[in-house]
Order: sequence, then C-alpha cells, then structure tokens
Amino acid sequence: MLAPTKQPPAASELFSAIRQLREEAAALRSCLFQKGLATEQAYLASLHRRRFEAIQALHPGNSDQSLLDVLQCESVALALAPFIGFQACSRITAAAPPFAGIISSAETVLHAPVGAQLFVCGGAQSIGSSSVALFNPKSNNWEVLPSMAVSRNDATAVVVDRRVYVVGGDSTEAPMECYDLDSGEWRRTSSMPQRRWACSIMGVIDGCVYVSGGTEHSYSVDSVQSYNTNSGRWEMLPSMLHRRRDGACCAVVNRALYICGGRLFGQDATSNAERYDPFRSAWEALPVMVNDRAFARAVEMSGLLYVCGGQDDNEVVLSSTECFDPRADEWHTLPAMRYPRSCAGGVAMSGSIYICGGFGHLHLWRHLCPVAEVYDPEEGAWRQLPPMLHGRGDCHMVAMGGYIYASDTSAHPFGNEPPMERFNPKDGVWEVLPQTPFDCSRSGAVVAFTPSR
Repeated sequence: MLAPTKQPPAASELFSAIRQLREEAAALRSCLFQKGLATEQAYLASLHRRRFEAIQALHPGNSDQSLLDVLQCESVALALAPFIGFQACSRITAAAPPFAGIISSAETVLHAPVGAQLFVCGGAQSIGSSSVALFNPKSNNWEVLPSMAVSRNDATAVVVDRRVYVVGGDSTEAPMECYDLDSGEWRRTSSMPQRRWACSIMGVIDGCVYVSGGTEHSYSVDSVQSYNTNSGRWEMLPSMLHRRRDGACCAVVNRALYICGGRLFGQDATSNAERYDPFRSAWEALPVMVNDRAFARAVEMSGLLYVCGGQDDNEVVLSSTECFDPRADEWHTLPAMRYPRSCAGGVAMSGSIYICGGFGHLHLWRHLCPVAEVYDPEEGAWRQLPPMLHGRGDCHMVAMGGYIYASDTSAHPFGNEPPMERFNPKDGVWEVLPQTPFDCSRSGAVVAFTPSR
C-alpha cells in the first residue's frame, strides 16, 4: 500500500511562519541593541556583507582590482553616485580618506537641485522600528538613512522647509523627531503635551503642524494640538465643538482646518463638520454633511473640500461623495464612486481626485479593495482605473513627480504585507517598487518631499 503523499504547507501557514520569524528576529535585535552587545550599524554592515558574498558566489570573478581602482574612473563614480546616495557618499569619505577625492566629484551630482524623494520611517508590525529609508525615483532605488532615536509604528510624518517631522507611534516614548535634509541628521524635539499613536496630521499652516486624533493607553484621543516649527513649541488647541471618538477625516482648505464626520463617543457615525481658524484660535460649526459617515477620505482641491466613501451609522460601507464650497457655505452631492469603500487612500493631482484601496466591507481582510478610480470635476463623473496590484486596507497615498504612490498602513494577516506600488496616470500602469531595505509594514510615516521650483 502506498504511503500517503505529504501535502505542502498552505500559503497561510507559510505566511504565519514568516511573520513569526520576522517578529522573533526583530525582538532579538532589539534585545542585543538594548544590552549593548551589538549596534544597528554593525548589524546592517554584517547583513550587507552576507548579501554581497552571496552575489559574489552567484557571479564569481577573478579580477584583482580593488574598489578604489574601479572608482578611479570618474565616469563610473558619477554613474554610481545617484544609486549610492548622498548619505552613503558622505560615510565613505569619512571612513576611507583615500576615497575623498573620488567621491567629491561624484557629490557634485548629488548636490545638484534635489528631485522628488519618498521617505519611509519606522514600521515593522508590533515590534516597531527606528529604521528610515529614502526612495529616489530617478535611480529607482532605496537608500538607508540614519535611524530615528525611537522605534515606532503607526506614526505619521510631514515635510516642512526641507525637514521631515515624524510624530506619534505605538511606543512608550514617542517624541517628535526631525530629519534635516541638508545635514542628514535627526534631532529630537519637545514631546507632545498628549502622547498618541495612529494619529493624523491635519495639515501645515504658516509653519505650524496640526495633529489630531489617535489613541493613548487604548483610549481614543479627540483633542487637537499644534507644533510651531519655528519656535519648537507645542500648543493645545481649544476643544472641538463635537467630541469624536475616531474615524474623522480632515484637510486644510484656504488656510483653515476642516474636520468632518467620524464616530462620536456613543459609537454612532456623524454628519457634523467644523472648521478651525488659526488666526482667531476658534472652532466654527459648518452645515452638516449630506450623509453620516466615518472612516471617509477628505481631499482638498481648488479651494473645495471633497469627502468620499466611509461607512454610515449602520456600518454600511458607502460609495457616496460630497463637496463643501467654503464660499457658498454649503455641501453639494456628487456622483457616487463606482465601488463602496472605507479607509481608502485619496490624493489630488493635475485637477483630478484619485481614490484607491480601502475596505470594501467593514474591516474584513477578505474585502481588501484593489479598485482605483478618478474623479474629474469638469466631467462631473468617476472613471475606473486599472486596479492596484494588491488590495490595501487603510491605504495611504502621496502624489510625487507625476506618480501616485500607494502603501498600506494596516497590519496584514499572516504577515504577507504587500510592497509599495505607484501609478502612472499617463500610461495607466501600476508598478511595484523595489523592496524596502527593512520591514516597513504599519509604518504610516510615508511622506514625499517635492522641491519648490
């Protein structure tokens, strides 16, 4: 009698094992770093050395020339510079003086006006990470940057005057940190008056960063606070007119903060909307929205506020959209999206609004939505786009350099977090980005730097 054939493990079992190994490795690294038995720099150097040796084994060569010999060729150095990055060039110069002359010529390329770049800070599921990486669209490569002082996930970030500010995060200690694009160094700023994770940055007005929502000690936070990047001070804002538990959407329109919908502390979705005027330091009630909605997406475009999707009072996922005109002080109903969704990503670019991903049915993993669509105000209609390559709940989107970048700030089942991807509206194609140098799942702190012209 033939022995039964052993079945290969199911994909879910493999994903679960991969996730467990990742968490165990991250916990082990954290213990070694905290005890001073290893440093993150030494760990990354060892990891790089092992990967380099593996590549050498696959592509053996007998050249007796050193790296210094190869880089003596200026054309090679100039070609490699954009892929190495400014940070790595600076480190090579400091660690190996013989390279200084070669690298100095390559750095002229890097010191040219900086193009659009994408930053990813922290992540790594429940462990949290202090790692930071920069994606350069020109070289289509990631560059590892100096680490933050604090490990964090579920953080958020914003760029103000060539500085990246990272705030919040699921950490026992999560002060705001600031990365200077010119010096390539991190510095810690003063701590928030009320610490929170999974918060959102409402926007930036005159150098002040406004932060709302989030969670502290398992309790939802309904306060709003601001950080003045010029004075380095935090300030608690007056209380909102309506206490929202979570799920509100917010945006900056005409130098005022708008916050709409969300769930009240009685768990019910609301249609309430209000506006904060930084110059009067006061909240003002707005006309209620057409629909009760929580976990919707708010997008500002051309001085108007667009609110898309979400879920209603009965937790039914919505496809409806509406628009608030501050000049007329009223809401207008717009055509519904083609696909209902909550927690979707949204961004305005080139006169159109792009909505992608989200949850198609409450917060169930089997309903992760890959659908993408665009709204053209001139046509007054939604148009379906090619779907994303991966379904994404809690989708986060940024527009940069003519592309739309999509990531997922929620933890995925079995540890199978999808890589980041981007969409080119000109040719209508999604493409996966190269794998990040570290596990950035549940990062949240994904931000684009676009130089002013």
